[in-house]
Amino acid sequence: MSRLRRFKPSLASISAARSFVAGCLTSDDDLEAAELLVSELASNAVLHAKTSFTVTVDRFDGRLTIEVHDESRELPTVHHPQPHELRGRGMQIIDSFAATWGVAEIPGDGKSVWVVV
Repeated sequence: MSRLRRFKPSLASISAARSFVAGCLTSDDDLEAAELLVSELASNAVLHAKTSFTVTVDRFDGRLTIEVHDESRELPTVHHPQPHELRGRGMQIIDSFAATWGVAEIPGDGKSVWVVV
């Protein structure tokens, strides 16, 4: 199973991406982790890449993968903000909740960040 949907670079697209992923899941999937992970990835696309983005949900060999592709060449980095800082924890959340994750650079077309739930 592989499903994808394109979203505009707007804050409303973050919750729309979360709803899209939830609609792709089965009762065996970890809904909360999947929604959290796609929220962080979509937020990064909207706030940092500032481009339209595509969310792909794929299931292969029993593994659920969520991928967000945006048009920015800037790669995500894991930051270590101070406790009083309000931002900068998105990739830490992804690193904590994903079974694994990675980034694929796409020459001339940005990047894709993927997570296995």
